[in-house]
Amino acid sequence: MFNQTNNTVNLARMLREIVAAGPSFGKSRKLSGKSYLIEYVSADPQNPINITAARGGVVGDSISNLLEANGATVTREYYINDVVNSLQIRHLARLVHTVLLEIRNEGSRSFTASSDLPKRLAEKLYKRLDGNFGPPESLVPLVEEEMLREQRSDLEQFGIRFDNWFSERNLHESGKVKNVVAKLSELGHTYELGGGIWLRSSNFGDEHDRVLIRDNGEATYIASDAAYHADKFERGFDRLINVWGAQHQAYAKRTIAAIRAMGLDASRLDIVIYQPVWLAAGGPAHAGPAQRSAGLMPLSKVLEEYDVREARYALLRKPLNESVDFDLDLGSADESGVSQLDQVCAALKLADEIVAKSKSIGHVPGDRPYSSETLSFSSATQAIAKLGEYTGIVEYATENYSPNAIIEYIEELAVVFQQYAVNQLENNSKDYGFSPILADVACAAANILRGAFALLGIDCE
Repeated sequence: MFNQTNNTVNLARMLREIVAAGPSFGKSRKLSGKSYLIEYVSADPQNPINITAARGGVVGDSISNLLEANGATVTREYYINDVVNSLQIRHLARLVHTVLLEIRNEGSRSFTASSDLPKRLAEKLYKRLDGNFGPPESLVPLVEEEMLREQRSDLEQFGIRFDNWFSERNLHESGKVKNVVAKLSELGHTYELGGGIWLRSSNFGDEHDRVLIRDNGEATYIASDAAYHADKFERGFDRLINVWGAQHQAYAKRTIAAIRAMGLDASRLDIVIYQPVWLAAGGPAHAGPAQRSAGLMPLSKVLEEYDVREARYALLRKPLNESVDFDLDLGSADESGVSQLDQVCAALKLADEIVAKSKSIGHVPGDRPYSSETLSFSSATQAIAKLGEYTGIVEYATENYSPNAIIEYIEELAVVFQQYAVNQLENNSKDYGFSPILADVACAAANILRGAFALLGIDCE
């Protein structure tokens, strides 16, 4: 009996704490004073952002939200790969130039949106340059600029933002890549072979050694990446996080090896790997069998044809070590055709309705006492216990970089709360079921759901 009474006293106290805290319940100052630099998306500049890269975007955004909710200072960064991919950009510029010549030869034409990338860019640049353009090489910076503008726009529409856009080219122009290679050589961690300079990365945990400078004098991606991470460390952050797609998983060991070779503390870097996104069988009509892979579905198409909230939710719902089957027709819907997001939003709406009705009849959440004895005989105990799990879930999701844990929890909470609330409303129809306990449980559920949606970057209102 003592244990039961003690438990109900704790439940009552916890319930009132959640009500009083509002949507900020679950936040903490555990990481106060700690600074994080998190890099995510960092897609190739010659292609539109695709849906797999968008998964990395919402994962990085949500991890950042979780860290900030625990008191950390977070800087969000996009690394622009504008050197290694320069050949692809120059090729794209040549294609754009060809289309520009066609436009000029055709004379006046209707500038309509085109799904073909070179045509779309050419139409934009023809307007921008008023038809006056030079050779293909002169278009390279303009093509880069337009592509980056499109990428930024798509990401912003998807609720993904960055504090820094860091250019790989700046590392080369500032001499930082050359300096890092020189430093590694001074430390005795390089050797010459076949006219190139190699890093002894196998001495630092990599499978084999890596080329830093090719025999033609050009720096490799690992040389740029070493300089980029050296720059990150120099900026003085307590922790660094890279959110990479599975296609970059092989780079993890060589990146860590380069960091160790430079004498830096690789334990300050966490590399978060996520699996790709695939279009499910029920996708849009234009996605034929050859377009089932995520790389062929631009984020701009998702923005046009899918609700942003549903898309973000679907991309965050699975653990990062699992791929996502993304169905543009049904999203994350169950067999009833109602998406999991809709179900959780319905729980939030019900909670809000209960709180509003409760206030209208004088039951302001948190202002009326109820005894532990009353609570011990209430069916609310299961719902309150589920509410109390939230702080532990937030802590777990933050420490493990697992925003999907938040979704798993709120889906469970939505079921438990709705079952309790509907039962109370049906069994107490005379006063519409509005007891102080129900009002408090509804208010607490609304607070937690709103806080959780904020962490996920989803507006459920």
